Amino acid sequence: MSVQRFFLAGAVLFAVLFGGFGTATEDLRVAVLDFQNQTGQPELNYLEAAIPSVLITDLSICEQLTLVERARLQEILDEMQLALSGVVNDEQATEIGELAGADAILVGSITAGGQVFRIDGRLVDVASGQVILAEKRSWLSDDEILLAVDELAEQIICKLTGVETGVSGDFIYEPLGVVEDHVLKMETALDQPVWLNGSGEAVFLQVDIYSKEVPARERIPLNLALVIDRSGSMASARKLDYARQSAKFILENLAKDDIISIVTYGSKVQLVVPAQKAAAKRKTIQLIDEITAGGATNLSGGMLEGFSQVAKNLKTGQVNRVLLLSDGLANEGITRADKLSEICYEKSLQGMAISTFGVGADYDEDLLLGLAELGVGNYYYIYSPEEIPTIFAREMSGLMAIAAQNVKIRVQTPADIKVVDIPGYLWETRNNETEVALGDIFSNDHFSLTLELQLPQAIPDSLCLADVVLQYDDVVNKGERITANTPVY
Repeated sequence: MSVQRFFLAGAVLFAVLFGGFGTATEDLRVAVLDFQNQTGQPELNYLEAAIPSVLITDLSICEQLTLVERARLQEILDEMQLALSGVVNDEQATEIGELAGADAILVGSITAGGQVFRIDGRLVDVASGQVILAEKRSWLSDDEILLAVDELAEQIICKLTGVETGVSGDFIYEPLGVVEDHVLKMETALDQPVWLNGSGEAVFLQVDIYSKEVPARERIPLNLALVIDRSGSMASARKLDYARQSAKFILENLAKDDIISIVTYGSKVQLVVPAQKAAAKRKTIQLIDEITAGGATNLSGGMLEGFSQVAKNLKTGQVNRVLLLSDGLANEGITRADKLSEICYEKSLQGMAISTFGVGADYDEDLLLGLAELGVGNYYYIYSPEEIPTIFAREMSGLMAIAAQNVKIRVQTPADIKVVDIPGYLWETRNNETEVALGDIFSNDHFSLTLELQLPQAIPDSLCLADVVLQYDDVVNKGERITANTPVY
Protein backbone atom coordinates (compact mmCIF):
# COMPACT_ATOMS: atom_id res chain seq x y z
CA MET A 1 0.00 0.00 0.00
CA SER A 2 1.57 3.32 -1.08
CA VAL A 3 1.57 6.62 0.77
CA GLN A 4 -0.13 8.27 -2.21
CA ARG A 5 -3.28 6.17 -1.73
CA PHE A 6 -3.69 7.38 1.83
CA PHE A 7 -3.34 11.02 0.93
CA LEU A 8 -5.67 10.76 -2.06
CA ALA A 9 -8.34 9.11 0.05
CA GLY A 10 -7.82 11.77 2.72
CA ALA A 11 -8.48 14.53 0.19
CA VAL A 12 -11.78 12.98 -0.85
CA LEU A 13 -12.90 12.37 2.73
CA PHE A 14 -12.07 15.81 4.07
CA ALA A 15 -13.82 17.55 1.20
CA VAL A 16 -17.01 15.71 2.15
CA LEU A 17 -16.57 16.13 5.89
CA PHE A 18 -16.15 19.88 5.68
CA GLY A 19 -18.83 20.32 3.05
CA GLY A 20 -21.34 21.55 5.64
CA PHE A 21 -19.52 24.84 6.19
CA GLY A 22 -20.42 27.37 3.54
CA THR A 23 -19.89 30.82 5.02
CA ALA A 24 -16.79 32.71 6.02
CA THR A 25 -15.86 32.50 9.67
CA GLU A 26 -13.19 34.58 11.36
CA ASP A 27 -10.77 33.06 13.78
CA LEU A 28 -12.17 29.56 13.43
CA ARG A 29 -10.22 27.23 15.73
CA VAL A 30 -9.76 23.66 14.47
CA ALA A 31 -8.12 20.66 16.16
CA VAL A 32 -7.04 17.62 14.15
CA LEU A 33 -6.20 14.39 15.96
CA ASP A 34 -3.96 11.76 14.48
CA PHE A 35 -5.52 9.06 12.34
CA GLN A 36 -5.76 5.61 13.92
CA ASN A 37 -3.90 2.96 11.92
CA GLN A 38 -6.19 -0.06 12.20
CA THR A 39 -4.78 -1.90 9.16
CA GLY A 40 -2.67 -4.24 11.29
CA GLN A 41 0.41 -3.10 9.33
CA PRO A 42 2.90 -1.48 11.77
CA GLU A 43 4.98 -0.09 8.92
CA LEU A 44 2.13 2.36 8.24
CA ASN A 45 2.05 3.78 11.78
CA TYR A 46 3.94 6.88 10.68
CA LEU A 47 0.89 7.95 8.62
CA GLU A 48 -1.02 8.56 11.85
CA ALA A 49 1.09 11.66 12.43
CA ALA A 50 2.15 12.42 8.84
CA ILE A 51 -1.35 13.17 7.53
CA PRO A 52 -2.34 15.80 10.15
CA SER A 53 1.20 17.18 10.36
CA VAL A 54 1.38 18.13 6.68
CA LEU A 55 -2.24 19.31 6.70
CA ILE A 56 -1.66 21.64 9.65
CA THR A 57 1.42 23.10 7.96
CA ASP A 58 -0.58 23.89 4.80
CA LEU A 59 -3.62 25.24 6.65
CA SER A 60 -1.49 27.62 8.71
CA ILE A 61 -1.11 29.99 5.73
CA CYS A 62 -4.77 31.01 6.09
CA GLU A 63 -5.08 33.91 8.55
CA GLN A 64 -8.74 33.11 9.29
CA LEU A 65 -7.89 29.67 10.65
CA THR A 66 -6.23 28.93 13.96
CA LEU A 67 -4.83 25.42 14.24
CA VAL A 68 -4.49 23.92 17.69
CA GLU A 69 -0.83 23.14 18.29
CA ARG A 70 -0.08 19.44 18.42
CA ALA A 71 1.96 20.00 21.56
CA ARG A 72 -1.12 21.45 23.26
CA LEU A 73 -3.25 18.50 22.12
CA GLN A 74 -0.64 16.11 23.49
CA GLU A 75 -0.70 17.90 26.86
CA ILE A 76 -4.47 17.58 27.04
CA LEU A 77 -4.38 13.93 26.03
CA ASP A 78 -1.66 13.23 28.58
CA GLU A 79 -3.89 14.72 31.28
CA MET A 80 -6.73 12.49 30.07
CA GLN A 81 -4.33 9.52 29.83
CA LEU A 82 -4.99 9.11 26.12
CA ALA A 83 -2.65 8.85 23.13
CA LEU A 84 -2.64 11.33 20.26
CA SER A 85 -3.31 8.51 17.81
CA GLY A 86 -5.34 6.37 20.20
CA VAL A 87 -9.03 5.48 20.09
CA VAL A 88 -11.11 8.55 20.99
CA ASN A 89 -14.89 8.43 21.30
CA ASP A 90 -17.21 11.36 20.55
CA GLU A 91 -17.59 12.38 24.20
CA GLN A 92 -13.83 12.42 24.69
CA ALA A 93 -13.40 14.37 21.44
CA THR A 94 -15.79 17.04 22.72
CA GLU A 95 -13.92 17.29 25.99
CA ILE A 96 -10.58 17.55 24.17
CA GLY A 97 -12.01 20.27 21.93
CA GLU A 98 -13.32 22.25 24.91
CA LEU A 99 -9.99 22.06 26.73
CA ALA A 100 -8.18 23.11 23.55
CA GLY A 101 -10.63 25.93 22.85
CA ALA A 102 -11.52 24.43 19.44
CA ASP A 103 -14.74 24.98 17.50
CA ALA A 104 -14.53 21.60 15.76
CA ILE A 105 -12.42 18.50 16.13
CA LEU A 106 -11.76 15.74 13.61
CA VAL A 107 -11.03 12.10 14.44
CA GLY A 108 -10.33 9.41 11.84
CA SER A 109 -9.05 5.90 11.20
CA ILE A 110 -7.53 3.85 8.40
CA THR A 111 -8.59 0.23 7.90
CA ALA A 112 -7.87 -2.49 5.34
CA GLY A 113 -9.71 -5.47 3.93
CA GLY A 114 -7.81 -7.55 1.41
CA GLN A 115 -6.47 -5.18 -1.23
CA VAL A 116 -8.98 -2.45 -0.37
CA PHE A 117 -8.06 0.32 2.06
CA ARG A 118 -10.65 2.54 3.72
CA ILE A 119 -10.56 5.75 5.70
CA ASP A 120 -13.37 6.64 8.15
CA GLY A 121 -13.79 10.07 9.72
CA ARG A 122 -16.09 11.89 12.15
CA LEU A 123 -16.30 15.66 12.49
CA VAL A 124 -17.51 16.56 15.98
CA ASP A 125 -18.99 19.97 16.79
CA VAL A 126 -17.46 20.95 20.14
CA ALA A 127 -20.35 23.19 21.28
CA SER A 128 -23.10 20.61 20.79
CA GLY A 129 -21.08 17.41 21.04
CA GLN A 130 -22.86 16.13 17.96
CA VAL A 131 -21.28 14.30 15.07
CA ILE A 132 -21.76 16.65 12.15
CA LEU A 133 -20.74 14.10 9.54
CA ALA A 134 -19.56 10.49 9.53
CA GLU A 135 -18.11 9.34 6.21
CA LYS A 136 -16.06 6.50 4.77
CA ARG A 137 -14.09 6.19 1.56
CA SER A 138 -12.38 3.22 -0.10
CA TRP A 139 -9.53 3.43 -2.61
CA LEU A 140 -7.06 1.43 -4.64
CA SER A 141 -5.39 3.76 -7.17
CA ASP A 142 -2.22 5.81 -6.64
CA ASP A 143 -1.87 9.56 -6.97
CA GLU A 144 0.87 12.09 -6.54
CA ILE A 145 1.24 12.76 -2.85
CA LEU A 146 2.17 16.45 -2.70
CA LEU A 147 -0.50 17.61 -5.14
CA ALA A 148 -3.14 15.63 -3.25
CA VAL A 149 -2.19 17.27 0.06
CA ASP A 150 -2.17 20.76 -1.46
CA GLU A 151 -5.59 20.25 -3.04
CA LEU A 152 -6.85 18.91 0.28
CA ALA A 153 -5.64 22.02 2.14
CA GLU A 154 -7.21 24.34 -0.43
CA GLN A 155 -10.56 22.52 -0.10
CA ILE A 156 -10.52 22.71 3.70
CA ILE A 157 -9.70 26.44 3.71
CA CYS A 158 -12.46 27.13 1.20
CA LYS A 159 -15.11 25.07 3.00
CA LEU A 160 -14.33 26.40 6.46
CA THR A 161 -13.75 30.08 5.64
CA GLY A 162 -15.31 30.67 2.24
CA VAL A 163 -11.92 31.93 1.01
CA GLU A 164 -10.25 30.44 -2.06
CA THR A 165 -6.49 30.35 -1.71
CA GLY A 166 -3.61 28.73 -3.51
CA VAL A 167 -1.14 26.53 -1.69
CA SER A 168 0.75 24.77 -4.44
CA GLY A 169 2.18 27.95 -5.99
CA ASP A 170 4.53 28.54 -3.09
CA PHE A 171 6.17 25.11 -3.15
CA ILE A 172 8.75 23.42 -5.31
CA TYR A 173 7.58 20.19 -6.92
CA GLU A 174 10.37 19.61 -9.41
CA PRO A 175 13.03 17.25 -8.06
CA LEU A 176 15.64 19.10 -6.05
CA GLY A 177 18.34 16.87 -7.43
CA VAL A 178 18.72 14.46 -10.33
CA VAL A 179 21.73 12.18 -10.77
CA GLU A 180 21.92 10.03 -13.88
CA ASP A 181 24.95 7.87 -14.42
CA HIS A 182 25.31 4.61 -16.35
CA VAL A 183 22.18 2.46 -15.91
CA LEU A 184 20.63 4.15 -12.83
CA LYS A 185 19.04 7.56 -12.28
CA MET A 186 18.35 9.04 -8.84
CA GLU A 187 15.83 11.78 -8.04
CA THR A 188 15.31 13.52 -4.70
CA ALA A 189 12.52 15.84 -3.54
CA LEU A 190 11.30 17.43 -0.29
CA ASP A 191 7.70 18.06 0.68
CA GLN A 192 6.94 21.75 1.33
CA PRO A 193 10.40 22.95 2.41
CA VAL A 194 9.37 26.63 2.83
CA TRP A 195 6.52 26.16 5.28
CA LEU A 196 8.30 23.54 7.32
CA ASN A 197 11.19 25.87 8.07
CA GLY A 198 11.01 26.87 11.71
CA SER A 199 7.91 24.77 12.47
CA GLY A 200 9.76 22.00 14.27
CA GLU A 201 7.67 19.48 12.35
CA ALA A 202 9.03 16.51 10.44
CA VAL A 203 9.89 16.82 6.76
CA PHE A 204 9.66 13.98 4.26
CA LEU A 205 12.46 13.36 1.76
CA GLN A 206 11.61 11.13 -1.20
CA VAL A 207 14.35 9.28 -3.07
CA ASP A 208 13.49 7.55 -6.35
CA ILE A 209 15.81 5.18 -8.20
CA TYR A 210 15.08 4.37 -11.85
CA SER A 211 16.92 1.91 -14.07
CA LYS A 212 17.19 2.20 -17.82
CA GLU A 213 15.87 -0.31 -20.30
CA VAL A 214 18.85 -2.62 -20.68
CA PRO A 215 19.33 -3.81 -24.28
CA ALA A 216 19.74 -7.48 -25.08
CA ARG A 217 23.20 -8.58 -24.10
CA GLU A 218 25.14 -11.53 -22.86
CA ARG A 219 23.66 -11.97 -19.39
CA ILE A 220 25.71 -12.11 -16.21
CA PRO A 221 26.35 -15.54 -14.61
CA LEU A 222 23.93 -17.10 -12.13
CA ASN A 223 24.82 -18.68 -8.78
CA LEU A 224 21.55 -20.19 -7.53
CA ALA A 225 20.39 -22.50 -4.76
CA LEU A 226 16.91 -23.97 -5.18
CA VAL A 227 15.48 -24.87 -1.76
CA ILE A 228 12.36 -27.06 -1.92
CA ASP A 229 9.94 -27.89 0.89
CA ARG A 230 9.37 -31.67 0.69
CA SER A 231 7.32 -31.99 3.90
CA GLY A 232 4.35 -34.35 3.95
CA SER A 233 1.83 -31.76 2.78
CA MET A 234 3.73 -31.33 -0.49
CA ALA A 235 2.45 -34.74 -1.56
CA SER A 236 -1.10 -33.37 -1.93
CA ALA A 237 -2.45 -31.78 -5.12
CA ARG A 238 0.71 -32.79 -6.97
CA LYS A 239 2.62 -29.90 -5.38
CA LEU A 240 5.89 -31.78 -5.29
CA ASP A 241 5.43 -32.89 -8.91
CA TYR A 242 5.18 -29.26 -9.98
CA ALA A 243 8.13 -28.30 -7.78
CA ARG A 244 10.22 -30.93 -9.56
CA GLN A 245 9.09 -29.51 -12.89
CA SER A 246 10.19 -26.05 -11.75
CA ALA A 247 13.63 -27.37 -10.77
CA LYS A 248 14.00 -28.92 -14.21
CA PHE A 249 12.87 -25.69 -15.87
CA ILE A 250 15.54 -23.73 -14.00
CA LEU A 251 18.19 -26.28 -14.89
CA GLU A 252 17.27 -26.21 -18.58
CA ASN A 253 17.62 -22.41 -18.67
CA LEU A 254 21.09 -22.35 -17.15
CA ALA A 255 24.28 -21.95 -19.13
CA LYS A 256 27.00 -24.53 -18.58
CA ASP A 257 29.06 -22.06 -16.53
CA ASP A 258 26.16 -21.10 -14.21
CA ILE A 259 26.21 -22.53 -10.69
CA ILE A 260 23.24 -24.53 -9.32
CA SER A 261 22.60 -26.37 -6.07
CA ILE A 262 19.41 -28.10 -4.93
CA VAL A 263 18.40 -28.46 -1.28
CA THR A 264 15.29 -30.17 0.09
CA TYR A 265 13.89 -30.10 3.61
CA GLY A 266 11.26 -31.90 5.64
CA SER A 267 12.19 -32.86 9.18
CA LYS A 268 15.75 -33.16 7.90
CA VAL A 269 17.72 -31.17 5.36
CA GLN A 270 19.10 -33.00 2.33
CA LEU A 271 21.67 -31.62 -0.10
CA VAL A 272 20.44 -33.20 -3.34
CA VAL A 273 22.88 -31.38 -5.65
CA PRO A 274 25.93 -29.60 -4.15
CA ALA A 275 26.91 -26.27 -5.71
CA GLN A 276 28.41 -27.04 -9.11
CA LYS A 277 28.42 -25.88 -12.70
CA ALA A 278 25.27 -26.75 -14.61
CA ALA A 279 27.02 -29.06 -17.02
CA ALA A 280 25.86 -32.54 -15.92
CA LYS A 281 22.17 -31.80 -16.50
CA ARG A 282 21.09 -35.40 -17.20
CA LYS A 283 22.40 -36.66 -13.84
CA THR A 284 20.89 -33.66 -12.03
CA ILE A 285 17.47 -34.31 -13.59
CA GLN A 286 17.63 -37.91 -12.37
CA LEU A 287 18.31 -36.70 -8.80
CA ILE A 288 15.39 -34.24 -9.00
CA ASP A 289 13.01 -37.03 -10.04
CA GLU A 290 14.00 -39.01 -6.93
CA ILE A 291 12.84 -36.31 -4.46
CA THR A 292 9.98 -37.60 -2.27
CA ALA A 293 7.66 -35.96 0.29
CA GLY A 294 7.53 -36.63 4.04
CA GLY A 295 8.16 -35.18 7.48
CA ALA A 296 7.72 -31.79 9.18
CA THR A 297 8.97 -28.37 7.98
CA ASN A 298 12.52 -27.38 8.93
CA LEU A 299 12.49 -24.21 6.83
CA SER A 300 15.43 -22.60 8.62
CA GLY A 301 17.66 -25.61 8.01
CA GLY A 302 16.86 -25.68 4.31
CA MET A 303 17.30 -21.92 3.93
CA LEU A 304 20.64 -21.86 5.76
CA GLU A 305 21.96 -24.75 3.65
CA GLY A 306 20.89 -22.86 0.53
CA PHE A 307 22.84 -19.78 1.63
CA SER A 308 25.81 -22.00 2.47
CA GLN A 309 25.84 -23.43 -1.06
CA VAL A 310 25.59 -19.97 -2.67
CA ALA A 311 28.40 -18.69 -0.43
CA LYS A 312 30.80 -21.31 -1.81
CA ASN A 313 30.90 -19.45 -5.15
CA LEU A 314 30.04 -15.96 -3.95
CA LYS A 315 31.50 -13.10 -5.98
CA THR A 316 30.45 -9.83 -7.53
CA GLY A 317 29.41 -9.59 -11.17
CA GLN A 318 26.97 -12.49 -10.91
CA VAL A 319 23.55 -13.21 -9.39
CA ASN A 320 23.91 -14.86 -5.96
CA ARG A 321 20.46 -15.95 -4.84
CA VAL A 322 18.45 -18.57 -2.91
CA LEU A 323 15.07 -19.57 -4.35
CA LEU A 324 12.85 -20.91 -1.53
CA LEU A 325 9.58 -22.75 -2.21
CA SER A 326 7.26 -23.79 0.64
CA ASP A 327 3.63 -24.69 1.25
CA GLY A 328 3.79 -24.90 5.05
CA LEU A 329 4.83 -23.30 8.31
CA ALA A 330 8.25 -23.26 9.94
CA ASN A 331 7.68 -25.77 12.76
CA GLU A 332 11.19 -27.16 13.30
CA GLY A 333 14.60 -25.51 13.77
CA ILE A 334 14.43 -21.70 13.99
CA THR A 335 10.74 -20.81 13.83
CA ARG A 336 10.59 -17.14 14.90
CA ALA A 337 9.89 -14.90 11.92
CA ASP A 338 12.08 -12.05 13.22
CA LYS A 339 15.10 -14.34 13.63
CA LEU A 340 14.65 -15.83 10.16
CA SER A 341 14.29 -12.36 8.62
CA GLU A 342 17.38 -11.18 10.48
CA ILE A 343 19.36 -14.01 8.90
CA CYS A 344 18.18 -12.95 5.42
CA TYR A 345 19.13 -9.34 6.08
CA GLU A 346 22.62 -10.31 7.24
CA LYS A 347 23.07 -12.48 4.15
CA SER A 348 21.97 -9.57 1.93
CA LEU A 349 24.79 -7.47 3.38
CA GLN A 350 27.16 -10.20 2.24
CA GLY A 351 25.80 -9.99 -1.33
CA MET A 352 23.29 -12.87 -1.24
CA ALA A 353 19.54 -12.41 -1.84
CA ILE A 354 16.54 -14.69 -1.34
CA SER A 355 13.30 -14.95 -3.31
CA THR A 356 10.38 -16.85 -1.76
CA PHE A 357 7.49 -18.75 -3.31
CA GLY A 358 4.41 -19.62 -1.24
CA VAL A 359 2.05 -22.27 -2.56
CA GLY A 360 -1.30 -23.53 -1.24
CA ALA A 361 -3.41 -22.22 1.63
CA ASP A 362 -1.37 -23.29 4.66
CA TYR A 363 1.91 -21.40 4.33
CA ASP A 364 2.87 -18.40 6.45
CA GLU A 365 2.51 -15.48 4.02
CA ASP A 366 3.88 -12.87 6.44
CA LEU A 367 6.96 -14.99 7.06
CA LEU A 368 7.80 -15.56 3.39
CA LEU A 369 7.09 -11.93 2.50
CA GLY A 370 9.34 -10.74 5.34
CA LEU A 371 12.17 -13.03 4.26
CA ALA A 372 12.04 -11.68 0.69
CA GLU A 373 11.79 -8.03 1.77
CA LEU A 374 14.73 -8.13 4.18
CA GLY A 375 16.60 -10.50 1.88
CA VAL A 376 16.24 -7.95 -0.98
CA GLY A 377 14.61 -10.54 -3.22
CA ASN A 378 11.12 -11.15 -4.62
CA TYR A 379 8.01 -12.74 -3.13
CA TYR A 380 5.42 -14.72 -5.07
CA TYR A 381 2.09 -16.18 -4.01
CA ILE A 382 1.24 -19.24 -6.08
CA TYR A 383 -2.53 -19.78 -6.15
CA SER A 384 -2.31 -23.31 -7.51
CA PRO A 385 0.52 -25.81 -8.11
CA GLU A 386 -0.02 -25.47 -11.87
CA GLU A 387 1.36 -21.91 -11.63
CA ILE A 388 4.72 -22.94 -10.16
CA PRO A 389 6.61 -23.35 -13.48
CA THR A 390 5.18 -20.07 -14.85
CA ILE A 391 6.13 -18.05 -11.77
CA PHE A 392 9.61 -19.55 -11.62
CA ALA A 393 9.96 -18.58 -15.28
CA ARG A 394 9.08 -15.00 -14.31
CA GLU A 395 11.76 -15.01 -11.61
CA MET A 396 14.37 -16.39 -13.98
CA SER A 397 13.51 -13.80 -16.62
CA GLY A 398 14.06 -11.09 -14.03
CA LEU A 399 17.40 -12.51 -12.92
CA MET A 400 18.59 -12.47 -16.51
CA ALA A 401 17.77 -8.75 -16.81
CA ILE A 402 19.61 -7.36 -13.77
CA ALA A 403 21.01 -3.89 -14.43
CA ALA A 404 22.71 -3.11 -11.10
CA GLN A 405 23.77 -5.09 -8.05
CA ASN A 406 24.56 -4.34 -4.41
CA VAL A 407 22.61 -1.09 -4.62
CA LYS A 408 22.85 1.07 -1.50
CA ILE A 409 21.54 4.48 -0.49
CA ARG A 410 23.49 6.48 2.11
CA VAL A 411 21.98 9.65 3.55
CA GLN A 412 24.39 11.92 5.41
CA THR A 413 22.82 14.62 7.61
CA PRO A 414 24.09 17.39 9.92
CA ALA A 415 24.24 16.57 13.63
CA ASP A 416 20.96 18.37 14.44
CA ILE A 417 18.93 16.63 11.71
CA LYS A 418 17.78 13.08 12.43
CA VAL A 419 16.38 10.32 10.23
CA VAL A 420 13.29 9.17 12.15
CA ASP A 421 11.91 6.45 9.86
CA ILE A 422 12.10 4.90 6.39
CA PRO A 423 8.82 2.96 6.08
CA GLY A 424 9.03 -0.40 4.32
CA TYR A 425 12.82 -0.69 4.51
CA LEU A 426 15.35 -1.89 7.05
CA TRP A 427 17.89 0.85 7.74
CA GLU A 428 20.77 1.68 10.06
CA THR A 429 22.14 5.02 11.25
CA ARG A 430 25.69 5.51 12.49
CA ASN A 431 27.37 8.87 13.06
CA ASN A 432 24.65 10.76 11.18
CA GLU A 433 24.89 8.44 8.16
CA THR A 434 21.86 6.31 7.36
CA GLU A 435 22.21 3.34 5.03
CA VAL A 436 19.57 1.33 3.15
CA ALA A 437 20.47 -1.79 1.14
CA LEU A 438 18.30 -2.33 -1.96
CA GLY A 439 20.09 -5.36 -3.39
CA ASP A 440 19.61 -5.95 -7.14
CA ILE A 441 17.72 -3.66 -9.53
CA PHE A 442 16.37 -5.04 -12.79
CA SER A 443 16.09 -3.46 -16.21
CA ASN A 444 13.38 -0.76 -16.38
CA ASP A 445 12.83 -0.96 -12.59
CA HIS A 446 11.86 1.62 -9.95
CA PHE A 447 12.49 1.90 -6.21
CA SER A 448 10.97 4.65 -4.05
CA LEU A 449 11.99 5.48 -0.47
CA THR A 450 10.43 8.08 1.84
CA LEU A 451 12.64 9.29 4.69
CA GLU A 452 11.13 11.12 7.64
CA LEU A 453 13.57 13.78 8.88
CA GLN A 454 13.30 15.62 12.19
CA LEU A 455 14.49 19.21 11.74
CA PRO A 456 15.60 21.77 14.34
CA GLN A 457 13.42 24.80 15.08
CA ALA A 458 15.65 27.17 13.08
CA ILE A 459 17.09 26.22 9.68
CA PRO A 460 19.58 28.54 7.93
CA ASP A 461 18.82 29.08 4.24
CA SER A 462 22.23 27.71 3.30
CA LEU A 463 21.97 24.53 5.39
CA CYS A 464 22.32 21.27 3.47
CA LEU A 465 19.62 19.06 4.99
CA ALA A 466 21.08 15.86 3.56
CA ASP A 467 23.60 14.50 1.10
CA VAL A 468 22.13 11.47 -0.68
CA VAL A 469 24.71 9.01 -2.00
CA LEU A 470 23.90 6.22 -4.48
CA GLN A 471 26.29 3.29 -4.81
CA TYR A 472 25.97 0.20 -7.03
CA ASP A 473 27.76 -2.28 -9.26
CA ASP A 474 26.98 -1.48 -12.89
CA VAL A 475 26.80 -5.00 -14.32
CA VAL A 476 26.12 -3.64 -17.82
CA ASN A 477 29.50 -1.92 -17.85
CA LYS A 478 31.91 -4.59 -16.62
CA GLY A 479 30.73 -4.49 -13.01
CA GLU A 480 32.21 -1.07 -12.28
CA ARG A 481 31.37 0.28 -8.79
CA ILE A 482 29.53 3.58 -9.23
CA THR A 483 29.18 6.31 -6.61
CA ALA A 484 27.05 9.39 -7.22
CA ASN A 485 25.56 11.93 -4.83
CA THR A 486 23.19 14.90 -4.71
CA PRO A 487 22.81 17.47 -1.90
CA VAL A 488 19.35 18.43 -0.62
CA TYR A 489 18.76 21.98 0.62
